Amino acid sequence: MDLGLKGKVAVVSGAGRGLGRTIALTLAEEGARVAVNDFYLDRAEAVAKEIKDKGGEALAVQADVTDLQPVNEMMKKVAETWGTVDIVIHNAGIPAGTLETEGLLTLVPLFHETEKETWEKWVNLDFYGLLNMAKAAIPYMIEQKGGRILSVGSDAGRVGEPRQAVYSGAKAGTYGFLKAVAKEVARYGITANAVVSSAMDDTFLATLLPADTPEGQERRKAIMRVYPLSRARGGLGTTQDVANAVAFMVSERASWITGQLLSVNGGYCMVD
Repeated sequence: MDLGLKGKVAVVSGAGRGLGRTIALTLAEEGARVAVNDFYLDRAEAVAKEIKDKGGEALAVQADVTDLQPVNEMMKKVAETWGTVDIVIHNAGIPAGTLETEGLLTLVPLFHETEKETWEKWVNLDFYGLLNMAKAAIPYMIEQKGGRILSVGSDAGRVGEPRQAVYSGAKAGTYGFLKAVAKEVARYGITANAVVSSAMDDTFLATLLPADTPEGQERRKAIMRVYPLSRARGGLGTTQDVANAVAFMVSERASWITGQLLSVNGGYCMVD
């Protein structure tokens, strides 16, 4: 099925590794021109090179998405390079239930044991990051009378999760924002949606649940028990599962879908 993404210009935040990288590669495979954003330029450049080596079009763009000014500058650079901005995907975020310090992921304490500085990391990246991406891209989309805004979400924002209180709140906030913005920009042919995921067999999970240790194996089995489809698959979902859904939601095939949350979670959370 042709998704109609050939020649479309997509900006993907946090695309230097993990799920963001898979999303960028998937969009490029569908023919989109992909601006690979990351806080670390070397990561963005590595993914852009992967795309180019496979015959696709890519641009590495460094920007801190928690700050509107560099995001505006990033969108301007993309538009100057390819003429416009068709798709923005806010993927940048800190893996649920963890914080990154000096390149290492650690589990977050319970809410009452955390500090405001920790809360701000979640809110600035997950919530304000989306606001900045949308704010900077919408004028280009209005001008061309069409576009796609998508946020990569988490089921934590739908049902709440322990050790993820602020993260859950930030993600829930993005869903309310997307629904409101979807109503505002629909007149211009712009859609706003979220693809919501849970635990995936990616680098983050492998770091916290090493398969070569008894403890890691037991924790992994415990996690798999709450994902019904994992029994048939013999494992959790992958970043590719989520990237496939993202590609559909930002495609021409999804032009009549807006203000919606699509969960890709192997049955972990079934919310109306």
